[in-house]
Amino acid sequence: MQLATILAAATLLLPAVLAQHQCIQEWQGTAPFCNGKCLYGYREVGRAKVAGSCSPNTAEKEILGCQNTSKNVCWTGNKVLCEFCFA
Repeated sequence: MQLATILAAATLLLPAVLAQHQCIQEWQGTAPFCNGKCLYGYREVGRAKVAGSCSPNTAEKEILGCQNTSKNVCWTGNKVLCEFCFA
């Protein structure tokens, strides 16, 4: 009987433990004079002179979208990679 209780509890708790955050990422900052800043509610996860790509998926988060990539190079300042995640 105890084994059945443990298995039932594990079945209920396991999805919550394994759940990934789902996130969208976007680059902010316009070349050539970049001064990127994240919008309210987003957090900064990277900086670069060129917005080539976003972060890859990880065990903790799935990237649903990657916006504003560009090959235009910043002469001054940086572009910032910003992320908004859903629980």
